Amino acid sequence: MKWNRNWLVKQKNGKFDFEETITFPKEMFYNLSRINDLKDVEVTGSGNFNSSEEHLYVTYHVQGTMVVPLCYIIGRCRLPIFY
Repeated sequence: MKWNRNWLVKQKNGKFDFEETITFPKEMFYNLSRINDLKDVEVTGSGNFNSSEEHLYVTYHVQGTMVVPLCYIIGRCRLPIFY
């Protein structure tokens, strides 16, 4: 997710909504021992750009699945994530 200043200024009253699905490449997890994968990650929310202060305020919700190794069994476990 990226928003440049010009796009933010053009939004009515600096306000906007967003919804995006994020895909993480497998290589990102090669050197991580605690996370094996992130799947179906969806980010939704709204933003408000205050041009007089040059501040961007964002409220967001993240939902998806985190795949983590389990040390007491052979295999992996899928954990739902909500933030």
